[in-house]
Parts: sequence; C-alpha cells; structure tokens
Amino acid sequence: MNEDPGAPNYDPQHKLICSMFNGSRGPLMRKTTGLDWAGDPIEVENRFHPGHGERSYAEMLAHFKDYNDTVGDHPQNLAATSLAANAFMLTGEAKYRNWLLEYVDAWQQRMQDNNGIIPSNIGLDGSIGGATNGKWYGGVYGWGFSVKVPQTGAIANRNQVHRAVIGFSNAFLLTGNRQDIDAWTGMIDRINSNSKMIDGQRMYPRMFGDHGWYDFTAEPWSQGALECYFWTLRPERPTARSCQ
Repeated sequence: MNEDPGAPNYDPQHKLICSMFNGSRGPLMRKTTGLDWAGDPIEVENRFHPGHGERSYAEMLAHFKDYNDTVGDHPQNLAATSLAANAFMLTGEAKYRNWLLEYVDAWQQRMQDNNGIIPSNIGLDGSIGGATNGKWYGGVYGWGFSVKVPQTGAIANRNQVHRAVIGFSNAFLLTGNRQDIDAWTGMIDRINSNSKMIDGQRMYPRMFGDHGWYDFTAEPWSQGALECYFWTLRPERPTARSCQ
C-alpha cells in the first residue's frame, strides 16, 4: 500500500509490484543471486532435508544460480491480494478492497493484451516482458523458466504462474464477478489449444520459450480448474470477457 515510506513496493501509476523480492524493506531492484535466495551459509548434511535434495550449502547456491530475473512484476505477486482481502474483511476499510481490485484488473488487462495468457514478467514501465528483453514468458518461475539441477545436470521445468489464480479468487470473493474466473478458465482453454499429436497420442504443453510451447504431457493443463469449479459450481467454461 506504500503507507510505509521504507517499503515502496507498489507502483500506482503502472499498477505493479516492483519486484518478486518485496516486503517490509521494500523491493529488491537488481538481479538476484543464489545468496539472496539461499541466505546465510548453513550446515546441511545430516541436519536438513532441502526440498530439492541439496546436500550442502554450495549445492543450495548452485540451485539458485539462474534465479536472477526478479525485477518487475510477476504473477506470483498476486498472492499479496490475500493480505489485502484479509485486511478488508477485518477492518472494512475500502482502501484494501480498492487496491486488490485495481491490481487484479491490471493483470486481467495484461492477459487480454497477451492473447489471453498471463505474462510472467511485467517491466517497471508497465510493458509485458519489459524486464526480460521483451519476452512475455521470461522471469523466475515464468513460462520459460527451465534450469539445470546441479546434482544431476538434468533440466527442470519450474513454471509457477498457476499460483496467480489466488489473486483472481480473491477478486471473485469480494465481488462475485464471474469475469475474474472466466479470465482464468479462458486461459486454460488457450493453453490446451496448443496441443499436438506426439507418437500417436494427444499431448499438452506446460512451458513456453524462445521456440514456442514445450514440455508436453498427456494430461491437459488444468492448473486452477478445480478451484474455478468449486467457486462457481458451474462446469461450463464460457469465453472470458477479458480475452475476447
């Protein structure tokens, strides 16, 4: 909300959160390093079980070495709407509701401007892909975020844009406006429309990079579909108004 002068996380002109790294100290406005993610050195072996199997602090740093593009807005920042939703429900102050809807509406517009697909980076000037050389699929945990696993050398696809559905759910909670759900279900349809036959089987993409859609699997992309059905109890998926 920028009410703390030491934490100017939000740009009200461009309606964006300025970095994936944000909080009570404000946004981190440079490329991040493994040290930013891993924190201070710790003893790992025989003490901790890191989620990606790192056996040492050095491997923790190596895990995060390509987690660099965090400047600008990212879909995961829509999780911040939960703070605003709770503040509004606890206090009744309209400023929290207004901020939440302004921010979600901005992301809906970005989806509309990107052919119905939520972009995974918004530059500080408000442009899609503005902090990742114009690539709408850029950024940490974005559509094209594939990194090497240091222990094995294998490539891991770590697209986490689906977490943005939290923001749309909070907007729907406060307004009951179906367009917040339709934007998401419309995106599901658009992603799956890029399916193709591989070895005689219909396959669906999970990632998008410099050469188009990739990481095809047998299951359709359905992140957030169950939630959308739960919120509406309507099985049909009408075309999203914001994507027409």
